Amino acid sequence: MTSPTVVLAFFVSWWPLSTCGERARPPSAAVGERPERPDEVRFEGRVWRAGDRVQLASRAGTFKPADTGYAIEVVAGPGQVGTLLYGERRQPMPHFTPDPDEPIQIVRVRWDAQSWTPAPQLGAPERPGPPVRLEAFEATVHLSYLRKP
Repeated sequence: MTSPTVVLAFFVSWWPLSTCGERARPPSAAVGERPERPDEVRFEGRVWRAGDRVQLASRAGTFKPADTGYAIEVVAGPGQVGTLLYGERRQPMPHFTPDPDEPIQIVRVRWDAQSWTPAPQLGAPERPGPPVRLEAFEATVHLSYLRKP
């Protein structure tokens, strides 16, 4: 049986050096720069500020395990509450390049510890499972899904 150390050493030696560190920062940020993180965002005539209490007004998709720490995705559904932390620019993706002049539309929210509905899993019945209580976590959401309670 191969030891974990041997496997890790193989993986590290195999990993291309040209990709080391590139994924740690947004593609639009140069080394040493911080992406813009405004404490105030204006969107569709409303002003949103760091510290504002916010609530999901409608379903905004799901939050991923990388955000929540839970084993499966949870539904970002109406009524969930949190505190706005700051605005973020949309990041380039392989299929999408945001206009650098577009206004900020995404905010990072620290969602309170509360109950969440697990997202239906592939091959499972469409009805949701029982709610799960999650500790507070941070995740981004588009401002069009939020309201101030």
